[in-house]
Amino acid sequence: MLKKGEPKAAKAPKKAKAVKAPKPLNPRLQKLKDMQQSQIYEPKRIDPSIRGVLSWLHLGRPSPCTMILQARGHTKASPERVWEVFSDLAKWPTWTKPFITSAKWVHSDQWLSGAQFEQTVNYGPPMSGKPTKETIKEAVEAQQVAWMKDLKGMKTVHLWYFEPNTDGSTEIVVTEAMYGQQVFFLKWLWVRPKWNKFFQQMVKNLIKAAEKGPDRH
Repeated sequence: MLKKGEPKAAKAPKKAKAVKAPKPLNPRLQKLKDMQQSQIYEPKRIDPSIRGVLSWLHLGRPSPCTMILQARGHTKASPERVWEVFSDLAKWPTWTKPFITSAKWVHSDQWLSGAQFEQTVNYGPPMSGKPTKETIKEAVEAQQVAWMKDLKGMKTVHLWYFEPNTDGSTEIVVTEAMYGQQVFFLKWLWVRPKWNKFFQQMVKNLIKAAEKGPDRH
């Protein structure tokens, strides 16, 4: 017991609590986090086609509720020849199957802004294979065409781009952006690699069909 006037002894400093190392993320969560930090989410590395589809969705960059699908290819056929094959909507299934199984015009029968067509896309589970109505937002013959739809809150924009080369050949780029809360949950099903393969196969089939016929310059 301290006597009156006697200073109190200094208290021993409290031991610092050990900082616990963060628990490792569930592999699926870690994969999603890595995907969000990959180059597709880095604005400086987003190519013009991706920027194009995002602009139709009023987005500056992808988000966790965005999914980007893209494929590209090179063909010796001219942009005019590629467009000749591509623009024949009724014959799409000859080169788009098994992804797009049917396509037909709803309003108008020309590639003009505001025109509409119906297509049946076989994404596979969990997406249905029911026909959907697409509205053309922009169309430039033998250069590019973009269309859009809003499916119960999930918006999608699809862009085909045909870039001419100096030797008369063509670079084909197809890009689709999906945006909405449903898209976030679709990512958990890891469907993007499968759907990208569908897109790549469509590009290959389009190239094959364009190179079959005579090239028109």
